[in-house]
Amino acid sequence: MAFFPLRSKTGGKDIGPRKNHPARLVNTPYGKGPDGSPGTSVKLKGRPDSYIEFPNRNGKLDPRRSMTFVGYVYPEEKPGPIFNYNTDGSGVEIWQKRPNILFVRYVTKKKKTKPLVSVKLVRKVWNWIGTTYNHVTGEAKLYINSKPVSRRRIGARLRLATTQPVRTGAILGRKGNKRYFRGRVTCFQVYSKVLTVLQIRAARKLCLKTCE
Repeated sequence: MAFFPLRSKTGGKDIGPRKNHPARLVNTPYGKGPDGSPGTSVKLKGRPDSYIEFPNRNGKLDPRRSMTFVGYVYPEEKPGPIFNYNTDGSGVEIWQKRPNILFVRYVTKKKKTKPLVSVKLVRKVWNWIGTTYNHVTGEAKLYINSKPVSRRRIGARLRLATTQPVRTGAILGRKGNKRYFRGRVTCFQVYSKVLTVLQIRAARKLCLKTCE
């Protein structure tokens, strides 16, 4: 559905087949990516005025049923939103909750489901993270470095809250929220299907190829 390399050569462009509107990069300089090359990642400063906003016009980022998200993150000491649908943070959310905790919650239009949590996120290194939801079986999974680290049946045939724009780094409107992601991100991909482990590994190789 979308492939945002998030590097200096492409800016906020989506190079995937749907060609979504470009992401809006606000106060986000470029940095070194997973292969150490300059200009191949985006830096988030851990402040409310440093974020990326991905448009979701005509539902081009709305998987509707099953979905997969994968991307590279280099988390530092300030946890916050990595990929959160709805700019106020009320949709499907992928967060660094604490320094070593990766947190995913699939949110429906009616209620929140139970979260998936892993304590295997490593600070100040590149982590290849991913999550999947199977609309038919109701199973959600969380991956770090292409390995499943958490899974849970959250309910089949859920209508996910994925119709609104997405925020990385900072969200708006959540009362009392002072958590803003600090670190680097690159190569975000969204699919309207459940990727297998082999496909998640292939998506990772595709990321590294875009940095060449």
